Amino acid sequence: MKPEEQLGAILAKDFAGRSSGGFRPCAMFQERLDAIRVLVRDCGVTATRVNEVITVLEDTHYRPGMGVERYVGFMIKGVHHFCETNGIDTAGPVKIAQILDAVLKSFPAQRDVEYVIDGIARRFVKETEITLTGSNVVPVMKEAA
Repeated sequence: MKPEEQLGAILAKDFAGRSSGGFRPCAMFQERLDAIRVLVRDCGVTATRVNEVITVLEDTHYRPGMGVERYVGFMIKGVHHFCETNGIDTAGPVKIAQILDAVLKSFPAQRDVEYVIDGIARRFVKETEITLTGSNVVPVMKEAA
């Protein structure tokens, strides 16, 4: 099964029984990639790697004046290794904001990391927790514009 088919199956399973309102902003842990992906809008996505841990997700078709946000999510790569290195316990649910705090501390001189975390990522996840076992999806709330 292709990765996108696996993700579709995971999302279908997680949201089974809920009202079918289409796309829902979510955070997903992908075990095979050891990555957390947060996506708040259903659109074509361009991934721009900021450093070895953080990637920002942008609307591929964004144009100024469209009335939508340019940034639609982010990824945290190598989550288990990063958490272990930074003393974050992954035995239970982990707050994504806690991982973002550790990323910011690990790369203090990188202004682009600070911009992505404080200017983009935090408002998408707030108190969202995710379990870093298997592959799972949890809803996130997008801050109102």
